[in-house]
Amino acid sequence: MHLTRRSALRVLAGGAAAAHFTRAVAIPKGGPVFDPTWESLKQYKCPEWFRNAKFGIWSHWGPQCAPRQGDWYARNMYIQGTRQYNYHVQHFGHPSKIGYKDVILL
Repeated sequence: MHLTRRSALRVLAGGAAAAHFTRAVAIPKGGPVFDPTWESLKQYKCPEWFRNAKFGIWSHWGPQCAPRQGDWYARNMYIQGTRQYNYHVQHFGHPSKIGYKDVILL
């Protein structure tokens, strides 16, 4: 596995978020106990902090996702010597013949 700054930050951020949410949602001993019935679940009261919590996910899917070579594929595939350029030439051919606009169709 190749460790980059981006992947290291992603791991650190994920660990910090997991630690925070684990503390936030941890059920203390003797916490709520439910029977496997709808009536039991209907008695549950959602904590106030959860009602005000914000959670969001951003996702992007486009042509550069097809070759799975990173966020800057569309730019770097035209720069000789980059990893994306070498990948593109090896798998699709020279960018002057098969460019970014053609990748989605492959």
